[in-house]
Amino acid sequence: MQSSRRLLIPLLQIETFEQNPSTSSLPITAPPPRFGRTSNPTSSRASPALIAPFPRRPLDTDVVISAVEQALIPAKAESLPEPIRVDTPPIQPNPEMAQISGPEVLRAINDLATNQAALQQIVQDVVTSMNNNKGVSKPHNYNGVGSKDARRFLAAFEVWAQGVPNLRSLTGNEPVKSAISFLEGDAAIWATPIAENISAHTSNNNVPLTYPNWADFRAAFVARFETADPVTDAKSMLKALYQGKNSVASYAATFKQYSDRTGYSDVDLRDKFYDHLTDRVKDSLVHSNANTASLANLIAEATRIDNRINERVRQKMPFKAVTPATHHFQPINAPFVAHRDPNAMDVDATCTVTNKSSDDYRRFMTGRCYGCGSKNHRKADGHHERDV
Repeated sequence: MQSSRRLLIPLLQIETFEQNPSTSSLPITAPPPRFGRTSNPTSSRASPALIAPFPRRPLDTDVVISAVEQALIPAKAESLPEPIRVDTPPIQPNPEMAQISGPEVLRAINDLATNQAALQQIVQDVVTSMNNNKGVSKPHNYNGVGSKDARRFLAAFEVWAQGVPNLRSLTGNEPVKSAISFLEGDAAIWATPIAENISAHTSNNNVPLTYPNWADFRAAFVARFETADPVTDAKSMLKALYQGKNSVASYAATFKQYSDRTGYSDVDLRDKFYDHLTDRVKDSLVHSNANTASLANLIAEATRIDNRINERVRQKMPFKAVTPATHHFQPINAPFVAHRDPNAMDVDATCTVTNKSSDDYRRFMTGRCYGCGSKNHRKADGHHERDV
């Protein structure tokens, strides 16, 4: 018995066909055959496997090709301004440069390298000088007055010059030119011929320098502004130097200023320092167990004892406590006003003025005694009853 086949058409496709009859020309494909379990017979809805997908319309190839062509056509480039043409003249060769040979070029390169190394050294020296002289100030100008200030100026200048690259060695004429720039007053007048000589030597090397190095200038400066016999002066200063009311530290500092120039031995200087100490320090040194055989040890121990004595004096001073006053406040510098006597008479000082001058008094006393006012005699004659 031959079985008949049934064609199942999805309901959705039938509805679409009824609504759009113009699409009836599209081919309708049969759904795939059913396998396995079927839908429930009691349900009016077809099985999901029997529902065909919604048919898609074919694409218009002409429209697609037109869109692709429009996307591939490049946009029209914007018009750019034409570049400006500048006619540059050709480089003309320098005939002098053409005559330079290879060794001369090599020599110029070597000179450039040498100058660059020298420039780097100068920069390094300047940086080193700035770092070294941060804590050293320039010496104060010297006006030529006082041998002490002259010695102090030389010491300060040499310390400062050691931090300057071109003055560090204190040789040659550069320190001399720098030193005379710090002189003023009588010292500047003395250094004027030296400055003129340096200027003439700079213009003409055949002119010899008066002081070609620092040692010669220093010797001339010392001979002019310091004492003629510094040893004798130092001995005289130590002989007249005493501690007095000063502290031991101050006395020792002044003592050291002159002790190095006396030529005395350490033992002699120690004895002279001890002799001019105050009695209270000497008395305390007797009870000290420190070794004071040398000048340095004596100064250290005497300074310690003097500081301790001064500290004890401050501790023994009575402490004055300030207590608040119970009465009303009065200014400290208020003038003193005595209490008024209740029995005193009220006298107006404005009524005591007689408005009489000295001429009026002399006219009144003409022919009278200046002692008692009598007209019978004069004070020069004496014999008046009342001696005023």
